Amino acid sequence: MVLGVMPAAAPPMAILIVRSGPDMGFKFRIKPTGVASVGRDIENEVVLDDPAASRRHAEIEFKDGAYVLTDLGSINGTMVNDHRVTAQKLADGDRIVVGQDEIVISIM
Repeated sequence: MVLGVMPAAAPPMAILIVRSGPDMGFKFRIKPTGVASVGRDIENEVVLDDPAASRRHAEIEFKDGAYVLTDLGSINGTMVNDHRVTAQKLADGDRIVVGQDEIVISIM
């Protein structure tokens, strides 16, 4: 170990917990590497069984030290803490609405 050099901290992990809606009770782990797509399509990392969600509704990516949610032009939009967003940095406890699903993000 070299004195004065601190090892790099691991990036935080995020968990999405569906609190209400058609997918209530589902939990999804979001890794800090790559891009996690959200929607009805089975190719997404976060697959929702909600007819009000688009097939490819949104993406979540860890960049510049934060998780960022980006709406992919979905018809019904994406809400974070009751505000419609196109792109938004996420914080622990934020409420995300995709279609009829209310999702809470836990960042640890």
